[in-house]
Amino acid sequence: MFRKRRALGARFMISGGEAQRTSLARALVLDPEVLFLDEPFAALDQPTRRRLVREFAELLRGRRMATVFVSHDFAEAAALCSRCAILDAGAILQDEPPTRVLERPGTSRVGEIIGIEA
Repeated sequence: MFRKRRALGARFMISGGEAQRTSLARALVLDPEVLFLDEPFAALDQPTRRRLVREFAELLRGRRMATVFVSHDFAEAAALCSRCAILDAGAILQDEPPTRVLERPGTSRVGEIIGIEA
């Protein structure tokens, strides 16, 4: 009996990327006032990641929901956010729309963090 269950359970295993997408879908179906996302696309391969970032950006534009999005990928954050808070060692270095941060990094450290050479 145990072997049958184990074999059946293995058949229904999902990948890390699928699990991540499923968790995101479960969070969205609740229609929360605030959505907290910590590196939601980190475990995905690049083609899937780019596609989901585009789809998720479109989805967020259609909702009136505050979203706190944590990422080490500034391009990803810029695609999804209307404002970006650049943090370093727990301190906010700059908090502006992503286009403004890209055009005028407040400090050389902000430039380093977002990948702009000084």
